[in-house]
Amino acid sequence: MKSMRSKKVWLTAFLATAFTLFGAGLATVDTTTASAENTITAESVGLVMDKGAGVRLGAADGNNGIRFVLTMDKTEYSSLMEKVGTDEEDLYSEISFGMLITKASYVTDAKDLTVENVFGNNAVFEWKPEGADENWKVSEGKSLVVNQTFGYLGTAANYENDCVGFASLVSLHDYNLTQEFIGRGYMKYTAKDGSVSYRMADYYENARANNVRSMVYVAQKASEDPEMSAYKDTLNSLYINHSTVQAETVDVTIKHHKVDVHGKDTVETETISAQKIGATATATALESEEWIYDASKSTASGVVYANNKTVLDLYYDQNPEVAYDLWHVGEKNAVEKTIALDRIVSGGVRYDKIAVELQLD
Repeated sequence: MKSMRSKKVWLTAFLATAFTLFGAGLATVDTTTASAENTITAESVGLVMDKGAGVRLGAADGNNGIRFVLTMDKTEYSSLMEKVGTDEEDLYSEISFGMLITKASYVTDAKDLTVENVFGNNAVFEWKPEGADENWKVSEGKSLVVNQTFGYLGTAANYENDCVGFASLVSLHDYNLTQEFIGRGYMKYTAKDGSVSYRMADYYENARANNVRSMVYVAQKASEDPEMSAYKDTLNSLYINHSTVQAETVDVTIKHHKVDVHGKDTVETETISAQKIGATATATALESEEWIYDASKSTASGVVYANNKTVLDLYYDQNPEVAYDLWHVGEKNAVEKTIALDRIVSGGVRYDKIAVELQLD
């Protein structure tokens, strides 16, 4: 088997006035330990984004920021890379990878980060070319995207079964701390005949929203992780308690889940506005004779996350005494379990008579 050559990770520059781009280095993977599978191709191999995004923090270069991760199963990756080379049996002359990062607001169902929209003849996304001067501007009608490329996937802590590629936005300006970004990785593969193809990674669990995050939100989630306890003060000072962030307010969503006596669940939603990021939000349970609040199932308070991410769920069970009192036959008699087929009865909610004719299908 062939062993992989080490390749330099190239960084694509982005507009300096917006934010700085950085790519984390990775260890090369020794393909000699993998068992090749003939069924693995660039089209069939699993290529998936890791969930959400993370914090790049504590690196020797001092560059901190938001990080997106592209993943591929180690065995599949090794098998795929075994098919790259100049031998007759090889399928590809070259395979490389990349990560696209842009504002989440630029991406919609009609304008997703697809091969056609990014690399096609009528692409709607554009990145700053390597070597372009500071006066470069994105073309009219197109949206700006970061395109970070790297020649291989590597190994990293906490990714025991996968090969990964990291791409980070670092040194974010104050006004970008609560800006939501989206990341989507891709693979570029060149066939032996010289034809070039691209393949986008799947969003985590095939949902675009799963790879949309802001710097402050990932910092908040990281600060709650016991493994990041050593960085909690840094996360607070750099992001969560930053003056720009604290000057903003967000909404908190409260969902009232009502389960009636028949097990049917309905949800009523309300919003608490003008909540300070990082504070604690508390919901007030509904006061009702019909609905009994279940505190054991409910989450009535929680951290106020950036980007309106906080949702508090309150649960209620319908009071059986009230529920059955709402239904009448003739307004006075209890509901009968059996009714003759030729009988016409009146029924409905309180104060409302509805004629009901019972008949066989």
